[in-house]
Amino acid sequence: MKAKFLRALCSVIFRWSIAHGAEDAAVLKERDGKAVALAEKGRVDEAEKEFRADLEIRHRKPGPEHPDTLHTRSNRAGLLGLQEK
Repeated sequence: MKAKFLRALCSVIFRWSIAHGAEDAAVLKERDGKAVALAEKGRVDEAEKEFRADLEIRHRKPGPEHPDTLHTRSNRAGLLGLQEK
């Protein structure tokens, strides 16, 4: 079930990015969800890459102290804690 969810989520992110741009708040929220889903599947390297790419955009827009940016940073920190980095 998780594999189907992940494929569907990637499709939504792709289509929404085309329609609204990669920096759209909804796109960033779904990218965060994708990173969490990847981490839950044990695909931690891919999850880390997704978190980093998401945070790179979030630091520019909406900004480093925005609650959504802090939420994504928290999710990434949890992943790094699991990896003991």
